[in-house]
Amino acid sequence: MKFCSTCGNQIADGVKTCPQCGGKQKASKTKKLVIWCCAAVVTAVVLIVLIGLGMVTDVQDDFMNYHNNIVRSNISEKLKEISGLEKEAFKAGTAEEFKERIDEDVLPLVRDVYEIAKDADIKTKEVEDVNKLLVSGLEKLEEYYELYTEAVVERDEDKLKESEELKESFQKDIADWEEKHKDLMDEYGMELEYKD
Repeated sequence: MKFCSTCGNQIADGVKTCPQCGGKQKASKTKKLVIWCCAAVVTAVVLIVLIGLGMVTDVQDDFMNYHNNIVRSNISEKLKEISGLEKEAFKAGTAEEFKERIDEDVLPLVRDVYEIAKDADIKTKEVEDVNKLLVSGLEKLEEYYELYTEAVVERDEDKLKESEELKESFQKDIADWEEKHKDLMDEYGMELEYKD
């Protein structure tokens, strides 16, 4: 039971007009508060879902653009080509000829791939972290070739050992990049368009 807000007589719950004075009854403040709270919660949930979907879409779009750039630039093919040119350089007759082949054939290609990766248009941290592995690996590869050719020409065992450590580090970075790149592709339902 409640009381009429106009005349004060006792009336039944749920009655919208007072049977004695005909005054319209206002909804209770508690009921209004519950309605407003529910509306606020629903609005907040909807906003969170929309913002979350927007962020996922941004990461997905950014990764797809990055992936397409990597595929279009044939990064994996160029990495294979670098390996092939390195093998050809090893067939050189002298250490100087080996260094010359690396300097003329291999290093320009390494620098080309590095510039492609470094200049990638990236907007999200997730994709940036993946690209950093590629950039880091390519920096180490360039340093490796420069140090290795010096070591061969100078017959310097210390430089040779240091260059081999750089090569291992480069190979790890590139393997990590390939794995994380593939993980993002799996996450976004894309198929691998190139093979190493």
